[in-house]
Amino acid sequence: KKAGASASQLARFGMNESELEKFYTFSDSVQAAMTKEPKAVVRRLMEMEELTPGLADTFMSYSIRARGRILALDDTMLISLLEDQVDEQIILDALSTGNIQNASIENLPEPIQTSELEQEILLLGDKLKESGNLKVFDKVEELNGGDWNNEWISIAEIGNELSKDYYFLSDWNLLQGFEASQALNNPFFEEVSSLYDQLMLDAMDAGMNPTVLGGRLIEIGPNSYDFSKMLGDKMGLLIGATDILTLRGELEIGAGSSNGDKIALISGGSIEVTAGTNLKSTLSDMIVSAREDVLLRDATLESVREVAVRSLRDLQINQVTMNASDRVHLRTSRNLDVDGLQLSQSLPSLIMEATTIRLSNVDFPSATSVQLNSLKGPIDGRYPNFGSGISLEQQLGRVNFIEKVSSGGNLMNNRTTFDQFGTNISIGKLANP
Repeated sequence: KKAGASASQLARFGMNESELEKFYTFSDSVQAAMTKEPKAVVRRLMEMEELTPGLADTFMSYSIRARGRILALDDTMLISLLEDQVDEQIILDALSTGNIQNASIENLPEPIQTSELEQEILLLGDKLKESGNLKVFDKVEELNGGDWNNEWISIAEIGNELSKDYYFLSDWNLLQGFEASQALNNPFFEEVSSLYDQLMLDAMDAGMNPTVLGGRLIEIGPNSYDFSKMLGDKMGLLIGATDILTLRGELEIGAGSSNGDKIALISGGSIEVTAGTNLKSTLSDMIVSAREDVLLRDATLESVREVAVRSLRDLQINQVTMNASDRVHLRTSRNLDVDGLQLSQSLPSLIMEATTIRLSNVDFPSATSVQLNSLKGPIDGRYPNFGSGISLEQQLGRVNFIEKVSSGGNLMNNRTTFDQFGTNISIGKLANP
């Protein structure tokens, strides 16, 4: 046995003993390349008695496109072409669809329709090699058991796009929007789709059928982005990174004159919002979410109707401004720590939800209805903890006014001042912790 291919890699091809012996006479590079080919292609090649190691080298030296043309020939013509080492350009020019159909097909093990599918699979492999995502091919073949059809090819092609890295400043013309049903059901987008399921349960989503733009790593740098064409007639846009979503600089996101659409910027892994980022959406609602911790520091988030931030772990807010005409909604599955939060004075509604909430340097606008929900809810039916001297054990599951928490500029540091100035503030228990 050579180092080119392992027994586990070859198992799916169903070779007999003589075919295996023949396979191991091929060069290591040819062995490795053939393990990436569709089963039907490998079976065809291994059943050709005239295919020598040298001819196998010649065959694999051609491009995916040329190999597809060659495979449409009968065995005799195929072997003759390889023996003559015909130039690739001649193959592409001479072997038109009509010429191939006029060639003898008596020895082809599959009908022309199957051959066309094989060519599609070969073309797919070429795409995946070019983008460095051959793991997509292996994963899909594991799922389909080597039984390819057009639907599986589509799944792999979309999975390839969802596994790429995108930097909006340089890759804007490469971005591709997908139907929600295509992207959110794709096996290479599970981290994002499961998070989006949670956002829908929390009513912090961009709708049932948003346009989806996805990638492995996504960086949105300073610029003004118009998603009108990508949105089309959809009312929501989901930008999702399976690993890392980075937001930095002065960012404006919109869709022409529309202000009724929603945008969700989410990561199935982590999200990085660089200090000084100013994220503005001219759409109706903007949701920022990640499966891991979310840290917002020295940043501004602004949207037309609502700004929402959701973490499945901890959410930390340090010196952040949030502007919206209707509501600001912050929710995290564990700890919400806020040290410095500026809000619009005319903001109608603010909701904070977490297992434990710790607030410092926050002045709630007196006109804002504030709802603070924690795991254990209020103390004595109404109150938070006051002061930095409260033990961590006592803080857990509660709303905690650590330092300089006020309403309308009036400091609330005990129950008396809370009763006097906190009439717009309600403390409750999480409905779905």
